[in-house]
Amino acid sequence: MVLSPGRIVFVLAWLLLAFVFVLNMYLRGRFRAHIEALLCVVIIAASALAFLVWGWPFGLLTVVAWFPFTIALKPIARKVAHRTLGYRTGVDHYAAERDRQSLLSRRGDSLEQIMATADGRRQTDELQLARIAATPGVAAILREQSISTGDLSELLVTLRIAGLADLAWEILADPNELVRLIEFQRSGGGRDAMYEYVARVRDLR
Repeated sequence: MVLSPGRIVFVLAWLLLAFVFVLNMYLRGRFRAHIEALLCVVIIAASALAFLVWGWPFGLLTVVAWFPFTIALKPIARKVAHRTLGYRTGVDHYAAERDRQSLLSRRGDSLEQIMATADGRRQTDELQLARIAATPGVAAILREQSISTGDLSELLVTLRIAGLADLAWEILADPNELVRLIEFQRSGGGRDAMYEYVARVRDLR
């Protein structure tokens, strides 16, 4: 497959689009969800353009390349977001779900529908916690600290209550950060201790 000037321009634009998409995941603001929706439309349109103009082999290649592009760009996007916002952020995987639950409540949907959504989230959490607990570094910390998977679930709740939902999985999966979280949980500190912990995790400037 020959990379013509048009294809080279498209690949560069595709790479830029991937970076903006990932960066938006780390940014904050009420328009973030709208920007994400707009970017999704642009991504679909660009994918269709690649198939129509350069054929299915190139179109398929661009779609497949999207995933390694976004993975490779995450560290850069995280640093740019940190510098832009002045504090550390992560990807809040449940932001869209919370919005959906809020919409269900406002629409007057049944309690059963809302609870079914919550149950699905809880099952997903349990699977993710089990995967994290099975990693060697975290498993060693759990043994040293006499922490069970159930205790790990409580730590997840603590992080979400503290407003750290976007960093929760990242913290739990990092042995060093997990130790600091356990120490904070066991300190029994009040609101001031909570603020201090959040400020340290967020790396507030």
